[in-house]
Amino acid sequence: MPKIGNYHYSDGNIARLTFGIDRAITVVQYDAFEAMGLIGSEVNGIAVLDDDNVSVIIDRHMIAARKSAQIEEFERIKAMPWSQLSLFLRTHPHLFPGTAEDLLTGREPARGDLINQARTQRDVTFAPAADIRTQAMLDENAKPDGAYHWPASGRSEVISFLCQHSSHSTNGAFGYALGWDIKAPDFDGTGTTHEFTPDRAFATLWKALIEKDDHLFWDVCAEAVSPYVDGLVQSWPGDDDGDWVFRTEGRSGGWLVLSKWRNHRMEFSSAQGLRSFLDELSDADLVDLYKGIVCFDSDLANPGDTVAWGYSQRRANREEAWKEDPASALTLAVQYGLSKDELAGIAKATNMTADQIVSALDDVQIDEDAVLGIVEAFGGEGERERVSELIAERGYRYAPAF
Repeated sequence: MPKIGNYHYSDGNIARLTFGIDRAITVVQYDAFEAMGLIGSEVNGIAVLDDDNVSVIIDRHMIAARKSAQIEEFERIKAMPWSQLSLFLRTHPHLFPGTAEDLLTGREPARGDLINQARTQRDVTFAPAADIRTQAMLDENAKPDGAYHWPASGRSEVISFLCQHSSHSTNGAFGYALGWDIKAPDFDGTGTTHEFTPDRAFATLWKALIEKDDHLFWDVCAEAVSPYVDGLVQSWPGDDDGDWVFRTEGRSGGWLVLSKWRNHRMEFSSAQGLRSFLDELSDADLVDLYKGIVCFDSDLANPGDTVAWGYSQRRANREEAWKEDPASALTLAVQYGLSKDELAGIAKATNMTADQIVSALDDVQIDEDAVLGIVEAFGGEGERERVSELIAERGYRYAPAF
């Protein structure tokens, strides 16, 4: 038994209808419905499908009625003119959300999407479409090491690509916008990149810092998205400054959505709203939008790498500051509860002396034995004895122990 989507039907009980120039609707009387690999004959009836948007308009019409009655209704529906069919569908109790606007409003049928029609197994013959890409895009495509690649060439292909792009709800789930998932659940927080190799002596101190600093991760993320949300980001080749404005969506800002492009608001009431907007763009504007979206797809493909780079920048800055002011590194390490061996390692990495260790820890809440333990780990028993005598001579005072 043939099927279309999840609908299994008998031969002859499907009608592929065309309205206007190339608007494609399918009516099918189905005998069974497939869900999660299971085929159930108890779910049957008539479905009407939108081939241009690869979506269901209604189904389960006349469910469980006699097949002869369903066939009679099938013949009636497939003979309806556009105005009658759109009225029938938009007033149907089983109308699916997201139905195309030309059906909801009863206006003239929109232009069809031949690529999507082909995906729904309609026989479609494609005339060679004009390539709307710019020469600069074609030249970049031809480079083996080109930064970006734009495979869609014709207008229909470009529109289909943009309509199938990832999206996210906006305006309290009532809106629709092109979006990018920028969550970074896994990333390298050690600071290691191809541009920077951290000093191993600071590894434990850095680990303690990122565990205890509740703001570091969010600061890195905010810095990464700021060019996008502030309207400062550009797409290749960098001649569209100010054209793109984004904002974050989701419970923790884990999605970046395109809010504005040039003078156009890019948040729509539905996916069909986006489609209608794209249909009205000139070829030049459409290809500019496509060019930028592909660039951002590449730029935002690995948010974990972006966060890791932010951590690397911060660790590099921290290490530079710690080496310029070793006492600050040592006192921070004490506050984070690092071991005496780890403290001694930091002192060695920053070229401190035992006397400088004692001086740095003068105002830290640590007792004399702990200071001497760090000194011993740093310079051995002889250095401990020398510093112990020094402390005795100067009447060294310490705050309470840990």
